[in-house]
Amino acid sequence: MRYREPFTVFPRKMKSGLVVWYYQTYDNNNRRTTARSTGQTSKGAARTYCNKLYKEDALIPNRGENLLFSQYAKDWWVWDKCEYVRFRRSRRELSRNYIDSGRANLRLNIMLNDAIRRGLLDTNPADNVTPLKKNTRERDILTADEVSLIFDYESIAKLWKKKIYYLANLLAAVTGLRVGEILAVRGEVLFEGHILVSKQYNRKYGLIPTKTRDSRQVPVPPELQKELDMLNRENNGGYLFSVTGGVKPINYQSLTRALRQAMVGIGINEDERTKRYICFHSWRHFFNTTMRTNNISDGKLQKLTGHKSQAMTEHYTHFKADDFQDVKKIQAKILQMPRKVG
Repeated sequence: MRYREPFTVFPRKMKSGLVVWYYQTYDNNNRRTTARSTGQTSKGAARTYCNKLYKEDALIPNRGENLLFSQYAKDWWVWDKCEYVRFRRSRRELSRNYIDSGRANLRLNIMLNDAIRRGLLDTNPADNVTPLKKNTRERDILTADEVSLIFDYESIAKLWKKKIYYLANLLAAVTGLRVGEILAVRGEVLFEGHILVSKQYNRKYGLIPTKTRDSRQVPVPPELQKELDMLNRENNGGYLFSVTGGVKPINYQSLTRALRQAMVGIGINEDERTKRYICFHSWRHFFNTTMRTNNISDGKLQKLTGHKSQAMTEHYTHFKADDFQDVKKIQAKILQMPRKVG
């Protein structure tokens, strides 16, 4: 009798262009089962994966009658152990930071829907559960007068812990860069008149791709360019916003504390800051709003901020009645810096 292998593997090309290997086996009635993903991108790895399942008698997933939820939930969102993560990675490139965020914000509904995909459940028991009300709290931005005060060049020593914290916040205000993109700025991406944004800094994994995985050129005003050039020289071409000579950037927590301290210095206490929901990320909202009130087209603005949709551009815009008055004067106050830098 001819020997029949317990499983067969074959490739499938995903919409992304990635080739993922699937397998089929036989059920108790000797019928070929539905194809299942191995999550692997090579034949050898796929066979190794299937051989492991075969030894564990798990080529056909248990329908879950005797599977405890604690067993099913074990290793969820763990990079190299979670079956769901392997399935998602077979369809698109995912970052380690994205997976870590998923683990930190574990959502039951995702787990239950994936149990249906894997044949462990017929229906999602959470489908009839009324969802909690979403947090509709809006993030505020600093007013033009507050921005003028907090970026007063003559008040740096009074308001800011270190000048690099002042400059990091100023760069965020005039470019809309995300905090990870600010921390990732190094000498090699600093050019005359612009910054090449292609990376963000993650404290656990170091330099990783931007949120959208795209690169973009973001213009920098001449006055701020001089300051950044000085930081570049001081840090030997390494990370510009650094207290270790460019070896690694400052951390987000110290950047946040410095901003809060500066806000207290201009009269915004912690209670007011919390009520208005202002943080470092508010600079991105501030930049978006300022550019749109100055009639910068949404298409150009999306190229500057890295937004992928009109909806996100709308989300980051906070129109107020007085925003339309003397926009150029408001922008000039952002860069209230003397010509002589040092």
